[in-house]
Amino acid sequence: MTEDPRHSATASLHDNRGLGSLRVERPSQSLRELVIETLRKTIRRGDFAPGERLTERRLCDLLGVSRTVLREALRQLEADGLVDNLPYRGPAVALYSREKIIEIYDVRNALEARAAELFAERANDADVASLKSVLDELGYLGSDDNHEQYLSLIDRFYEILLRGAGNALLRDMNASIRERALLMRTRSTRHALYVQQTVAEKRLIIDAIAARDPQRARQATSDHINAALGRVLAALAADLAADKGATPKRVKSRKDDADA
Repeated sequence: MTEDPRHSATASLHDNRGLGSLRVERPSQSLRELVIETLRKTIRRGDFAPGERLTERRLCDLLGVSRTVLREALRQLEADGLVDNLPYRGPAVALYSREKIIEIYDVRNALEARAAELFAERANDADVASLKSVLDELGYLGSDDNHEQYLSLIDRFYEILLRGAGNALLRDMNASIRERALLMRTRSTRHALYVQQTVAEKRLIIDAIAARDPQRARQATSDHINAALGRVLAALAADLAADKGATPKRVKSRKDDADA
């Protein structure tokens, strides 16, 4: 009896021989996500100053991407509070006023103090040890050259803290406010003295956590964030004083750079 060719074709589809080459490999991140992450890191490092224009033509050349992809990335960074879309000027790194900075740190204070309180109540001993290990690594830093490493360790610190707090909504809200706070912290954490002050303040938080004292952990976190706000405002005042002594520059508009 002649074999039905349709049966043979169906059977071949179930034969694994030679089908390995048909597997579609997908990158872990889309091009848009890669551009967002690259620009986010660049802004966090302080490579672009607060208020600096993000010229599309220049960024497309540097990143090797289309304007469509770049604009999608900039819209996401605008939603995250890292970029402002200014009338007649276009996208620029967000520049926060003193009042806005205080508002951001007020919210950060409430969220992180609560996270520390929950962490002291809920985290296991392994999480506490991990938090202490990251802080020990931070304690070895002190040079301005370690700024990027500092930010990486700070990210790990809060990743452990917020995971151990066991509140997903609190973690998501904190991630949003921390992106905004990072713009200001870049101003103040380039100084070795400030890094050591931060480590000392966080050490008090961990001491309270290790003692399983939620209220003390909450208060130590609040004290740390208030001190961090003071450092940011001092850095902002120093920047403003320096700007007053600098030669004024003409602000470019979109008309000045129509191809931007």
